[in-house]
Amino acid sequence: MTNEFDNLTSDELLAFESVISEEKKRRLYSLDFLSFRKLINPKLKLGWFVQDLSDKLQQFSIDFEAGLRPVLIISTPPQFGKSIAIIDWIAWQIGRNPDLRLIFSSFSERLGVRANLRLQRILSSSVYSTIFPIVKLADKDDKGFSKNREFLEFV
Repeated sequence: MTNEFDNLTSDELLAFESVISEEKKRRLYSLDFLSFRKLINPKLKLGWFVQDLSDKLQQFSIDFEAGLRPVLIISTPPQFGKSIAIIDWIAWQIGRNPDLRLIFSSFSERLGVRANLRLQRILSSSVYSTIFPIVKLADKDDKGFSKNREFLEFV
């Protein structure tokens, strides 16, 4: 019994395997938050806290998508990576569900502006575009939309 792959040349088979491999990677990064974080933050230091927080944020997403209305409170000393994790999570959520409305709130304007700019850098990156190709930031030609330091919208 033959199948459709029996007639492919070795080059065609390699190209096909490459496409399948890329799709598997995209699926992994869109389903596994920690893998996504490692991809967009190559210098991310992986300790128990980063892994545990990433797991908790992923479970929060799963529960939210299931309609369970979860609550997650993250309380740690400064410089543990809470803000970066949340910014990464927002980027991940936008890619998974572009229609979802999210708000990043902070005690200081400076942290809010930094979060917005970091989020814009992530969403504008070629790495992000390969995982979530339908997400596009607004640009100056998109009437009624804005991309600046205080506010971020999508087309």
